[in-house]
Amino acid sequence: MAKIKLEIELAYNADQMYGDDPAGRIWFFEDILGGACGDEDLILHSNEIGDAIGTVRVLSVSNVIS
Repeated sequence: MAKIKLEIELAYNADQMYGDDPAGRIWFFEDILGGACGDEDLILHSNEIGDAIGTVRVLSVSNVIS
């Protein structure tokens, strides 16, 4: 499998993901984006082709605004 590195900016709905729940915010950033659930990566999906392109591993999170 070929690999490339991408730097991305993720737009997401903070209210939907974790709202005002501090534990939910930790879950989102550490478990979902940080991959603490094992080797599971995020899936990069394209609406253009209607399918998954591949997986994305979050290497770091910076400029967190919420």
